[in-house]
Amino acid sequence: MHHRNPLSVRPEWFFQVLSVWRLVVAALITGFVTKAPRIGFDGYTRASLQALEPHSADGIRISLCGLGMLLIGAGISQRPTWFGGWVFAAFGSLLCYGYGQGDGNSGYWFAAIPNSWDSMQTVSLMVMVISLLAIIACFIPRKISFVLISVFVFYHFMGIYSAITAVPPAPWLSTNYWARVARPYLHFVYLNNAYQFYSPDPGPSSLCWFCITYEEIQPENSNVIEDASKPPPKQVKKWVKLPSRETDNPDPFSLIYFRYLATIENAAHTGAQQLSIAPIENQEMVSRRNAVINEFPKHPDIPDISEYRHPPEHIPHLVVPSFTKHIARSPRYQLPGMKIVSMKVYRVEHSIPDVHEFRGRKVEPEGTIIQPHPYYPGSFLPFYLGEYSADGRLINPEDPMLYWLVPIFPRPDRVFEAQKRDITDDEYSDYYIDVVTIHAGADHRKELLK
Repeated sequence: MHHRNPLSVRPEWFFQVLSVWRLVVAALITGFVTKAPRIGFDGYTRASLQALEPHSADGIRISLCGLGMLLIGAGISQRPTWFGGWVFAAFGSLLCYGYGQGDGNSGYWFAAIPNSWDSMQTVSLMVMVISLLAIIACFIPRKISFVLISVFVFYHFMGIYSAITAVPPAPWLSTNYWARVARPYLHFVYLNNAYQFYSPDPGPSSLCWFCITYEEIQPENSNVIEDASKPPPKQVKKWVKLPSRETDNPDPFSLIYFRYLATIENAAHTGAQQLSIAPIENQEMVSRRNAVINEFPKHPDIPDISEYRHPPEHIPHLVVPSFTKHIARSPRYQLPGMKIVSMKVYRVEHSIPDVHEFRGRKVEPEGTIIQPHPYYPGSFLPFYLGEYSADGRLINPEDPMLYWLVPIFPRPDRVFEAQKRDITDDEYSDYYIDVVTIHAGADHRKELLK
């Protein structure tokens, strides 16, 4: 049987595929014409945050890139064995991912996909790598292709197996295979994270509390001079606690719930900027915190170095502003006749009781068995991330409580009683000092405060 040379194959849709990637080039040119921000590398390691800000042309650029890559994929699906389609896919993905040099402050990386969609740039890089491998596969025997695919599948599942079994105490082989062979791949495809959550100690879980301030919408034709003597617009505060299984499961796959969970876990990462690193700045932060200690008491059992949690730079600049804008624009959190003016954000650590706490402990000399409830208020540690406007802007960067613990703890004379019994709403203030309620000006145990 005569086999045709793949180099000579010219499908009828050849010129269609050839012209499609020009959409990607148009997206790249759009970035130049509109002077959209480009990523400036800081010592080859990370992009400047200013270059990641959204631009008005981002929608046009991502639409052109998406349409171009979609049509290239449609062409490949018609003849996956033709190497030319994979060549165009690799070239289009390269333009989407970007090109240039990163030589310090003078280096820029030009990409057709907007920098605000940096995750999609990484996806385009993976498409380019797959396309290059597919080009090679077009010229090698099918049996060798099957062998290489089988080796990759074996490597993939062995990596997952090592991630499960590498938790200490672990066998030497699992630990070294995970650390030296499988970990770079597992981290890149994000398959290493969840396997080590629950064994042997899951650690504290993360929540996010929003105290949203609403304001009554005033008529647009109201006279400012006539309304000067009127009282200020009515304000309402509402608490939103995420993620919530009761309210964040509108779809059968719980997609919103898990997206909230992943976003909050991302915001839970704390940086290395602790109170013992920069003495001058730390003294200023501690002095500002101590200035309001009478109004907002500290936790009696937690030292200062643990009460202050400064997050990494990308969290207050990117993650939290994006999250607050999402909450402000979501129809689920709107009130009729009201508009959102601001919200206070708290990242909450919920300590999961260990085995000994579940079993209870004996308190001498009374001999009472203390078995606290898994959700008793003292197990929540809220850290204040700031007050943000509806457009995601931090209102007061010099807030004395910024990044400090806003504690909830039992009163000194009611410690054991608060843990061993269920506290009603009427008794709550008698057993607990709730600094979160004082700081936010609203009781977080109630849905709506008028």
